[in-house]
Amino acid sequence: MSLKPFGFLMAGVAAGLLAGTAMAAPPPARSAQQTAIAPPEAPKSVKSGKASGALALDEVGMGGLVIEFGRTRLEDVRKSAGGALATRAGAAQRFLCYTAETGRRIWLSSDSVGGEVVSAVTLVAQPGMASEVGCPGLPPRLAPGDDIGGVSLGQKRADVEAQLGHGGGGEWARYEGCSTASKRCSAITLHYVNNRVMQITASLTS
Repeated sequence: MSLKPFGFLMAGVAAGLLAGTAMAAPPPARSAQQTAIAPPEAPKSVKSGKASGALALDEVGMGGLVIEFGRTRLEDVRKSAGGALATRAGAAQRFLCYTAETGRRIWLSSDSVGGEVVSAVTLVAQPGMASEVGCPGLPPRLAPGDDIGGVSLGQKRADVEAQLGHGGGGEWARYEGCSTASKRCSAITLHYVNNRVMQITASLTS
């Protein structure tokens, strides 16, 4: 059996290492779509009840920007507030996500029915919530309020039920109603934590 010189062996090892380095591709850059934070969804088991009071779901305020359901385009919001449009995986839903300094996060969404206009808005309260790549910060002039459709973040469950009726006994409640004036039907879904509203999602249903 013949032995190869030590220098020849080391050269072969070095060549192999260099070849391995050349073949190893760098990790792909994370796109805005990969980092986007989709709006939270209520459990599918949540049952809808008819609101005993009117659902005022015509518009939502973001500081000096007024978002009109079924009219305001997502692209117009993006031009005013920044951020990037994203698509929920496996769904037709397009959305924008923003974080406010007031400890609130807001999503504006458009589904296949609404095209590129806002058909749903989700508002969540979480103290200490920080902006991130997938949900950038909003300038103070565009900070959302704490109210959607006459229901406010932090509102007691008993007060909501006095206003809209009983919405079930669990952590989630959903109300539906139609407007004879606008000829549109809407829904508002609420998530309670310790019997206070911590998430509101308002959406057009037709």
